[in-house]
Amino acid sequence: MSYESFLNENFLLPIKATRNWLIVKNYLYNVDLKWLNSLDENDKFDVVDAYFYANIFYAANETEIKSVKYKTILDVYIIPKIENDVYVGFEYELSINLANSSEKNKILDFIEFEVENIFNLLELINIFLPFLSLNLNEIIQNESYQISNFLEDLVRKSNLGKKISRD
Repeated sequence: MSYESFLNENFLLPIKATRNWLIVKNYLYNVDLKWLNSLDENDKFDVVDAYFYANIFYAANETEIKSVKYKTILDVYIIPKIENDVYVGFEYELSINLANSSEKNKILDFIEFEVENIFNLLELINIFLPFLSLNLNEIIQNESYQISNFLEDLVRKSNLGKKISRD
């Protein structure tokens, strides 16, 4: 059995994808750290490099309003926490982009959140996907394009992460 099949069967967490979302990549695994750390160094490197490094989730939503195409991208990056060559956990960065696809993907709004664990991350994704599906057209039609304000408020109220400020 391949590692991907093993991870999918044993550790993959379910997301609630709503209409219009294309899930391009989903490595949202609640991996057993004892299992991961028990792998020999070569296998551990291969598994971490393939499934627990860099971008682990990517979803896109496209909509057209008044002949203008918009694209929303939700992606997740993982940051391994290692102590004395042992994996002790992971942290996550969740980012959301709203772009005007008709203008060479001109970024209209962008926000990032730091999330401490996979369960908070899953809950945020399961909040954001339906929220954006239900409210994106109205936000765009109002020409505010400020999805970040709504998402930051949702995160603050749910206490599942915190906004990343990059200066």
